[in-house]
Amino acid sequence: MSASALFALATMWVDHTWRILPGLGAQTVDPGIWERARHLVIWTVGVPVSGMVVATLGRAAVGGAVPPRRAIVGGAFALAVSGVAAAFALGWLIGDPAAALRIAPPLFTILALPTLLLVYVLARAIFTALECPFLPPGPGRPAPGDADREWWARITGRVLAVAAGWAVASALVLFGTWLVGAGIEGAYHEAHDALASAVSAVAVVSGLVTGLLGKSPETPSGRPGPRTSRRKDLVLRLAAPATVASVVVLLAFGTAYLARAIAGYPPCFLVVELTPMCEVTRGWAMALSFLGVGLSLLAIAGFAGFFVNVNRFSLHAMYRIRLVRAYLGASNLDRRPDLTTGFDEEDERLPLSSLAPAGDARTGAGARLFPIVNVTLNLLGGERLAWQERRAESFSMTPLYCGNFHEGYRRTRDYGGPRGEGISLATAMAISGAAANPNMGYVSTPALTFLMALLDARLGVWLPNTNENGGEDVARTGPRHATLHLAKEMLGLTTRYAPFVNLSDGGHFDNLGLYEVVLRRCRFVVVSDASCDPRYALGDLGNAVRKIRIDFGVPIEFEREIEIGPRAGPPRAGLYCAVARIRYDVPDGPGAGTGTLVYLKPTVRDAPKAAIPYDVRAYANACAAFPHESTVDQWFSESQFESYRALGAWLVDTMLGTTPLQSLAELEDSLRWYVRHGEPIDGSVREAFGPAFAARHAPEPGATEVRPPLH
Repeated sequence: MSASALFALATMWVDHTWRILPGLGAQTVDPGIWERARHLVIWTVGVPVSGMVVATLGRAAVGGAVPPRRAIVGGAFALAVSGVAAAFALGWLIGDPAAALRIAPPLFTILALPTLLLVYVLARAIFTALECPFLPPGPGRPAPGDADREWWARITGRVLAVAAGWAVASALVLFGTWLVGAGIEGAYHEAHDALASAVSAVAVVSGLVTGLLGKSPETPSGRPGPRTSRRKDLVLRLAAPATVASVVVLLAFGTAYLARAIAGYPPCFLVVELTPMCEVTRGWAMALSFLGVGLSLLAIAGFAGFFVNVNRFSLHAMYRIRLVRAYLGASNLDRRPDLTTGFDEEDERLPLSSLAPAGDARTGAGARLFPIVNVTLNLLGGERLAWQERRAESFSMTPLYCGNFHEGYRRTRDYGGPRGEGISLATAMAISGAAANPNMGYVSTPALTFLMALLDARLGVWLPNTNENGGEDVARTGPRHATLHLAKEMLGLTTRYAPFVNLSDGGHFDNLGLYEVVLRRCRFVVVSDASCDPRYALGDLGNAVRKIRIDFGVPIEFEREIEIGPRAGPPRAGLYCAVARIRYDVPDGPGAGTGTLVYLKPTVRDAPKAAIPYDVRAYANACAAFPHESTVDQWFSESQFESYRALGAWLVDTMLGTTPLQSLAELEDSLRWYVRHGEPIDGSVREAFGPAFAARHAPEPGATEVRPPLH
């Protein structure tokens, strides 16, 4: 590919393209295709065959495996024939086709490199076909040369991808600036002014559409599923490339005018027609000056990258400090906010490690809740084929350790912050809620990734890797070089093999947080599914159950059909929760027992013996999306917030009643009763026998035998 690029550039800067060939530099008359091909054979046959000979002799000298003589002769024959074919193809191309393209520099720039790469692909195809009969059959292979053909096929695919990428990108840059810029130079002024405005409008509108739909659960990056909206998915597929194309055109247009400011003679850079607009001798000087400015800007960006923290100069800090004010600030009774910003730095000075358990594990005295903050480790550049849909790993932050079981763990007090304290609760909370990020696990798309990084719409962060690639210094709050990691984020090159990894919202892997608690073998799990799921497709539940079964071998089996329905469903009785068994005994053996999962999901359906509070119903009548409004709305009104709170409180009272519960076992038995009968345990039954007795012995409707509850 490098040779093709140099060859294309060489033909651009001579009066006659054949003059680049040895021995033909002084000729002014075209010697013809046979003479051109004869000179090209030196490169297309002589160089490959010489390389083959040197490689064979080198293997023999070091005692390596040398192919049989038949294979060597066959390889040389295939190289010679394919080289001659390539010589004639190139000899024809640098004749009349090259002369025609030289008078249209934009077309030459777009087509020269892809055309030469296609000649290379043609030569490799001929070589592979002719070499095959001379190769010895290998053990277990149906035909000789299978491995070679596979290797050449992969290389050919990559070469064709480069050719297509070059053609599309250069066409956007050159023809895009021509369409937008010709009016500036005087031709079709009014039409091109309108076109320039149209390109800008397309960039803005399609960018907004891409941003809104790209993070929607109805536009997944993988195969269509139950939550996929085909209409929205189609709009996203069209809007994202349109935005990228518009941005590329506008950047190219700005670059052309930067060249105008530098060189003072724009037509060599701002394409206003397809014919040459500047002298070659002067073009060299302008190209070098423009190249010097570009390299200088690149050097400045590289130098600044050592001083700029890629995490600080993004939306992450803005998002974190507002979350801190909303939640941690409310718990600071001695809060002294700044008069200008309204923020208090003391709000976020709470290390996550300070929440470590401090009570007696045997008696439970002094026990406190143990937070598990779920985030996603993005792997858009990963190599595992089985993870092409998820493109991420789960990553947890607790008061004791940060990491995951794939990459290992580091002590929280030494990770992502000052040693002895580590990452703060505020930072962990902000990462866990970083829903808008260029790299978003299974909801990522290449166009959306590029655009969000270009616009610096990044709520996620780069933190040290917890595996061996992270080294010993994992206390850093960001990478040493910002520019490199910003480029990785823009191009979707996040992997697990670098010193720093990209972390974002835990919902980009598991939106329920169920994955990490099953990993820890928790026995009683309550999941509140507050995702935006107006059709009640239960996509997040299915995603979590599937990944848990694949990664841990732990099935999650619901004891009966989930009867939580949407508000627009048929008028039938429904439930507000479901109960499942977590089968730890499948991978761990019979002695491991099982766990219990209680799955809750809000809905506005009435209960058989209770109606939703009227104020909640009034809000639901005014807002058709309730209780599944999009989290894009971050500014809840008083009535909106109270409606969600009141609905949650009413759902719990409907399931459990108003009698206080005394233990987790009593909670589990009461929920099982509700799932079986659709109403809470009667107060008289609870007082006379206790909820455990009622749950064990009350008959299930339509059944003669009831399975005892699991603990």
